[in-house]
Amino acid sequence: MRISSDTSSHPVLDELHESLNHVLTVLEQKWEDASLNLRVEPSIHDLRAERCFRLEGPEEMDVGIRFGVYPLGDGTHEVYVEIEGGPTRRFTYNPEKRPLRSEKARLGRTVTAALLDEIEPRLGQVPVPSASSDTVAPPPQLALDEEGRISDLNSPARQLLVDAEGGSFDANFLTRVHGHNLRRVMRDLTRMVKRDLKRARWLLRLQTADDRWRWFHVSVLNRLHSEDAIRLNLYPVGERHDAS
Repeated sequence: MRISSDTSSHPVLDELHESLNHVLTVLEQKWEDASLNLRVEPSIHDLRAERCFRLEGPEEMDVGIRFGVYPLGDGTHEVYVEIEGGPTRRFTYNPEKRPLRSEKARLGRTVTAALLDEIEPRLGQVPVPSASSDTVAPPPQLALDEEGRISDLNSPARQLLVDAEGGSFDANFLTRVHGHNLRRVMRDLTRMVKRDLKRARWLLRLQTADDRWRWFHVSVLNRLHSEDAIRLNLYPVGERHDAS
């Protein structure tokens, strides 16, 4: 991993930069083939404390990241974290009310979680098997309604999620999603219900019928307009899939 330095000077920006460095280190340790490269780009606001980056990774991943600090008045500052293709996260701090050291630590923890939430799923995007291939078994497939309840599932999904002995089955898909991944899933499903999002890819942990938490790449397709369903294909992490 190669990380460039930046000439911008602001203690909060320094903290956010360190948070980003930490996130990339964690991801490279977890994903052996991540090979992430971060470079600094010129700021688009000359009069604002800001740092801009381009993050390059596998599968032609190329994401813009921008940190900034902006005074709002009365000693309060706004901190924004903008990730290309994702939401802009905004936070506030006031060093006159709380020590800057504690505020930096708080912002660093919050931003680290936000960066992991946005960047890691992009590393998890995988090719989807060809639907026309006769040699590839279908993956576990689910259909969700607008409330996130499972309305249909194929045989591989039933084997994965339904208790074979008692036949017990909780149709609420969200209860199966690990808490660390739940916010992104809920956000994307909400956008799909509002017709603001057609497709999504997730890397998340799901609780299976044997009460294990397993990692999956999930390909999500919004079919609410035509089938009254959101379609999910689940690909267990570590298994290979033929590209279409």
